[in-house]
Amino acid sequence: MVKILFLLVFLILIGNLLFLDVIYVQQKEQVADAKLRIGTLADSFKLLSEQVAEERPQASTPAAQIQQIQTTNACPQSCVTAFNAAIANVKPGATTVTKTTTLNQKGEYVIPLGSGVGTKVGSWEDVYTAQGNFDTANFGPIRAFYFEVVMHTTEGEVKAKLVDDTTPFSYDGQVLSTTSSTGQLLSVQVPLIAGKKTYHVKLYSTISVSASLDSARIRIVTE
Repeated sequence: MVKILFLLVFLILIGNLLFLDVIYVQQKEQVADAKLRIGTLADSFKLLSEQVAEERPQASTPAAQIQQIQTTNACPQSCVTAFNAAIANVKPGATTVTKTTTLNQKGEYVIPLGSGVGTKVGSWEDVYTAQGNFDTANFGPIRAFYFEVVMHTTEGEVKAKLVDDTTPFSYDGQVLSTTSSTGQLLSVQVPLIAGKKTYHVKLYSTISVSASLDSARIRIVTE
């Protein structure tokens, strides 16, 4: 009887141990499964966060700020007004041009002035493309001083005269004129004013066609 009772108790203990072992194994599997699910959820959340970050629109610069940036270095209206006022009355002025003096023959020097076109009718027009300068001290004693041009016009008459910009003085008494349509060499002796001088040519046309100055020069004859 005692043996039977002892056997029953032993079987009960064995059964309890087996039951506890089964429960422990199940709980361990549940814990592992929970950890796996948590890891999967974490990976999914990380991937979702990266996708959201990539799809998030970039911050745009407000239109007002863009306009301000674009106009930061722009000239304000006061600047534009001042600039327009400054250039409104600008007119072409005389530009001093140094021409090469050449020696034609012993005691004779030629200073080229250049060429140009006159477009005004019935009035004298400055032709600053025909201009030159020199110093009479560089030539020694001067015996004669000539103003010479080659010019033509298709109609009417064209005139030319020399202007001393330095003095200033206009050689109104030594005017050259022609009606040639092919070009004619004209020469006139003019009084010389000694010193460093700058000269240019003035043209005059009698009708509404351009007066063409093909070339102009100063010829100096020394002693």
